[in-house]
Amino acid sequence: MHPTTAKVISVVLHPALIPTYLFVILLFSTSIVPYQNEQKWLFLGAIFFFTFLCPVLGFFYFLKAKYISSMSMPDRDERVAPFVFVSLLYLLITYVLFKLPLTFDILGLIMLAISFVLVLVSAITLVHKVSVHAAGVSGGLGIFLGLQYKYEHEDFLYPVLLFILLVGVVMSARLALKAHTSTELITGASLGLLTTFGVLLFL
Repeated sequence: MHPTTAKVISVVLHPALIPTYLFVILLFSTSIVPYQNEQKWLFLGAIFFFTFLCPVLGFFYFLKAKYISSMSMPDRDERVAPFVFVSLLYLLITYVLFKLPLTFDILGLIMLAISFVLVLVSAITLVHKVSVHAAGVSGGLGIFLGLQYKYEHEDFLYPVLLFILLVGVVMSARLALKAHTSTELITGASLGLLTTFGVLLFL
């Protein structure tokens, strides 16, 4: 894979964008969350702001304060503080979703699954570098597999196939950029898939 292509894939499929992509598919291609169109767009706007823009702004702060050397954070030790920050932010979002009167429990459950992945990634980062890109996209796969289990009347075949493809594309891109070893990618992918599927399966 050409490095430029790999970089574009890494940006477009950044882990912080995965929640937005997930909820776009969930809200507009299924009937399990019966929001009106206006409610859907308001919800997506909030998700995009709190799960993508806020973490990016936080990373810029860490970069400005020289806690990290670059936005890609190649050094494992640099990743700890930003990952903890994002984990706490996602847990806060999850709490709010469960408390809001107009939020369906499945939305909070999906955010809980995503938050658990981040918490585990943050903990593992203390001793071992792991691919957050792989964890993010495989976490999306685990969520749709879990949703298929919970909602047998819905057909999640296409989202599942899409995310299987994306897992392969993302892992190939990260290898092409030499951002991770194959072990780090497999660890991240396994963590994301098993964690999110487990949350949807048992909670």
